[in-house]
Amino acid sequence: MRKRLREALDEMTAQPAEAHEEILRRLAEDHSHTINALHGAYPVGDYTCAVYAFGLVDNATYRGVAGWGLGRTFAGKDFVEFSIDHHLTEIPAGTAQPEDFVIYFDESGFKHIGLLGDEGRVVSKWGTGLLLEHGLWEVPSAYGDHIRYFDGLDRGQAFEAFICYAESNGFQFDR
Repeated sequence: MRKRLREALDEMTAQPAEAHEEILRRLAEDHSHTINALHGAYPVGDYTCAVYAFGLVDNATYRGVAGWGLGRTFAGKDFVEFSIDHHLTEIPAGTAQPEDFVIYFDESGFKHIGLLGDEGRVVSKWGTGLLLEHGLWEVPSAYGDHIRYFDGLDRGQAFEAFICYAESNGFQFDR
């Protein structure tokens, strides 16, 4: 059952974000799930899963760097992998607390990131879609079949991780 729901969620993420809440309602008729849309202060098209998880949604410096030039330096796959290598501390699943990172992988590496919420639920932004609260495995199958947990970062630490990543890509900041 879980596999069929995850495959249906893959199909949902290929649809426009405006359709996702209705698709989730329809999916509940055939696939039991506990996925809930969250309505934040920022338009869903303005950020990704990593931008949300690292708390960069409203950071003007982040937006300036991400929007500069060809837009190649942003909080995406390379940034998350850089952060795992240089800024994050992996923790055992049983010790994870709310606001810690839940990172999904497949055999090729990083696929998705969210924040652990209350009662083992996850809050994450799905591609160009909605910000959602969901069960650990109530995610598209494209997000992989392996999860690792990492200590969360406060906003200052997360921003510093992005600055270090941007500097590794040639950006210079007055420090």
